[in-house]
Amino acid sequence: MSEVPASQPERFRDRAKGVVSVLRAAKASKGLLGAVLNIAGLVGLVTSVFNLVKGGDASQAVLAGALAVIAIGMGFMVYALQVQLERDRIDARGAVALRAANDPLAKSANALAFATSSLLNGKDPGIFEAQAHEFAVELAGAYTLITGARCRVTVKQTYDVEASQDLAVRTLFTSDSQFLAASQSGVDLVKENTDFSELLNKAESFWLSDDVASMPGYINSHYTREEIASGRMSYRSVLVWPVRVVTATDATGSDVDLLGFLCVDSPETGIFDKRRDVSPGQILAHSLYPSLRLYKQRTQIREAPSPA
Repeated sequence: MSEVPASQPERFRDRAKGVVSVLRAAKASKGLLGAVLNIAGLVGLVTSVFNLVKGGDASQAVLAGALAVIAIGMGFMVYALQVQLERDRIDARGAVALRAANDPLAKSANALAFATSSLLNGKDPGIFEAQAHEFAVELAGAYTLITGARCRVTVKQTYDVEASQDLAVRTLFTSDSQFLAASQSGVDLVKENTDFSELLNKAESFWLSDDVASMPGYINSHYTREEIASGRMSYRSVLVWPVRVVTATDATGSDVDLLGFLCVDSPETGIFDKRRDVSPGQILAHSLYPSLRLYKQRTQIREAPSPA
């Protein structure tokens, strides 16, 4: 017995179901992966519309075209919504991380206040150094919570090299005690470190890299170019703020007093988010200025030769 061909209305109804199924799939899909699948689903939509039009009259073709426009519009609307939802989820995770980091951030600020107070009260600078170490430890813990990756905090102090008058840096305190001894060997010129050099010569308030090994021309005075290019370093991501004060002058327009740098780094790549991670360190870098200014004054007095 031969099969009776379906009428045009029946073919229209059956093929329209294909269009509807694509729209339902777009609505049900979730996440960025689902959004990508929606775009793939549009290919199926075009096929469905093409089959819908085949053998149909003009009114069916117009209706099919209208369905195509609506479906494509809905597909892109769903995609945009899902992208925004994914951003909101990322922002929500960042907000949760910042709330979790509130306690170590407060402890780091408190440790810095105690360290500065010891200098104001005339205590030995060694006490400041010990308390400042606690500041670095707590801040490293805060950024570990914020980023979800192990972080290290280091404060560098600038000084002039007498033989060449070049500006150099030395590690003043760090959250990583093992790193302290290694970082204090030799003279580290600012011009031989990309992050410090650019902050010195440009009016930027921070310097960030998600992977220094992939940066063309990046240099660090503790590593060769081959070691950097191959990633054989103790860090890959780094965020640095200058510890400085800029004052206006009539002659030059501005005068910069750069005392050092606050650095947060990690062996992981791609951990920092500018919107989330820059502000906490920036505030503490400003707070470090009076501390380092007092410390510099006290250590110069301590290291001055006694009168004959």
